[in-house]
Amino acid sequence: MSITPVPPRRPWIVAAFTERPLTKLVALVMALVIWVVVRSEETTEVILTVPMTVSFDGAIEAASSIPDSVQVVVTGRLRDLLKLRASLPVVRRRFDEESPRRMRVSLSPGDVEFPVGVQASAREVRPSSFQLSLRPRATEGAR
Repeated sequence: MSITPVPPRRPWIVAAFTERPLTKLVALVMALVIWVVVRSEETTEVILTVPMTVSFDGAIEAASSIPDSVQVVVTGRLRDLLKLRASLPVVRRRFDEESPRRMRVSLSPGDVEFPVGVQASAREVRPSSFQLSLRPRATEGAR
C-alpha cells in the first residue's frame, strides 16, 4: 500500500484569491455589467450649460445683449443624459412686433427643447430671467 502525501492546506485567504481564478474573473465581469445596467436606469440630475436661441419676427432686433447660454438642471435616466453629450438641448424664445420694447424675459423649464429620443425633463433654468430691449430693425436704405 502506497501512501500519497497530503498537500499542505493553504490559508483560506490565499485560497480565496488563487483557486479557480477564471471563474472568479467571469463572476466579477458579470457583476460589473449588471451594476452598469442598473446604474443607467437610475434617475439622476445634472446641470448643463445649453445654448440659448432668440429669434425675432418682423422688423425688430435686440437693442441689448442676450445671453448666449444658460444653465439648465436636467433630470432623467443616466443613459438618456449621456445622449445629451452628443446633442445638447436648447432654450428657444421668439419675439415679434407685438412684443413690448423693454421687458424682463422669464425663462422656464418649458422653454427647453430636448433632442428627439431623449427622455429627460428640465427642472430649472439659471438665470431664470434677463432684461431685453428691442428696437426697429435698420433697413438697407437707411444704412
